[in-house]
Amino acid sequence: MCYKGYMGHTCDEDMWELCPNQCRGRGQCIRGFCHCRAPYWGADCGRERAWQLAPGASLVPNRLVLRIYVYELPSYVAFPVPQDDNVFDIDEHFYQTHRKFLEMLLMDTAVRTENPLEANLFLVPANAYSYSSNTNSPANQIEAALNYVIANFPYFNASRGTDHFLWTTGDRGACYLPRNMSRVIFVTLFGLHANLRDNATTFLNPIPEYHPNWGCLHPKKDVVAAPWYDNMVGVNEAPRTYEKVVAAQGEAPERDLLFFFAGSVRMHDMSYSNGVRQDLFNHLKAVFASDGNYSDILFVEGYTADYGELHKRSRFCLAPHGSGFGVRLTLAMAHACIPVIIQDQVYQPYESDGILPYNQFALRLSKSDIPDIIPILRAVPVTKQKHMRLAMAKYYHAFLWEASLGGRAYNYTIKALNQRLHGLWGHLWGDPHLNRRQLRVAWDEAT
Repeated sequence: MCYKGYMGHTCDEDMWELCPNQCRGRGQCIRGFCHCRAPYWGADCGRERAWQLAPGASLVPNRLVLRIYVYELPSYVAFPVPQDDNVFDIDEHFYQTHRKFLEMLLMDTAVRTENPLEANLFLVPANAYSYSSNTNSPANQIEAALNYVIANFPYFNASRGTDHFLWTTGDRGACYLPRNMSRVIFVTLFGLHANLRDNATTFLNPIPEYHPNWGCLHPKKDVVAAPWYDNMVGVNEAPRTYEKVVAAQGEAPERDLLFFFAGSVRMHDMSYSNGVRQDLFNHLKAVFASDGNYSDILFVEGYTADYGELHKRSRFCLAPHGSGFGVRLTLAMAHACIPVIIQDQVYQPYESDGILPYNQFALRLSKSDIPDIIPILRAVPVTKQKHMRLAMAKYYHAFLWEASLGGRAYNYTIKALNQRLHGLWGHLWGDPHLNRRQLRVAWDEAT
């Protein structure tokens, strides 16, 4: 086992994948951090100057365009390597979505600013997943990162944190973050929005009790982003798949399966997928044992070697969640298989923003619809299916991150954050911003 930040048989290899943009060729990656050559500095050696307010100058808030300032956090506050010194999770791209976003933001000069005085949103790169893993609460690490920001910069106190955002890429996102963090914007992969005052429980254990009015996601304040899953089976073929879809005008005679799912079921853990996989497994087991021809329905418990090909043969693919967020929606979109989303009370990526028109390219069912799922799917007209596949060709980019695949998940995330910014300006939730005089006072006190 190597010290944090090193890898290889003799622990002498630097973990370049942890250094954003590989330090732009301007420094050395040492233990996951860029050590930059002068005059460069910053997370990816992309900065050359610092800014401060001129004596006697007044602050004029930027109300024109989204500009994001990225805090520089030291290694003792936010180390990027998983807490157990195991680099396995680094290869699980969806848990590293925050890292992909950061790399792209640092290179986006139209949105990222090095001058915090012109910023209207602030990113705190807390690396929370490294300290919590997939199902544990990231609260301690987020609190440590925020405390550092509060102690060393004036901007959090000036807005009480309402214009600051963090990523929570664990399975359950922001479900277990205490109320004192609720002003911050969370970019998450899991969009459970449950009113615990009406229903005292959810499928989650433990219950996300800190925010009884909305559970894990405030749909106006927080953002549900697409997971970075571009390395999975068949995803790199998505552009070619959709070229064929468009050329065929949505026709898909080669898709001989009506419905497909393969994956874990966990019959003794009903919190997994809110019982959707288990109920569907039991329902289809009974259906297959009855009279009738169901050869176009395929439900595989566990692994199948033909996973990608079966997606391509299917007209509809199940998109449940797991212990928290799920990745089946991304897989269905990448394979042009119309997603059947059965996730009660869970917002999907960019859904609460109204940015993606899910009704055009996905079928939303409730868990209570499972007994009727086969007749429901058979009742979808072929013409409707064609239109849905053509809509998928228009929007599948929103679920991919890599530019080489035409991915636009970064752009959609920025668009969602821009919506949050306008919500802040309009006081659509939470406490209103403090005024310019209070920011001036906060700046003076900090300096």
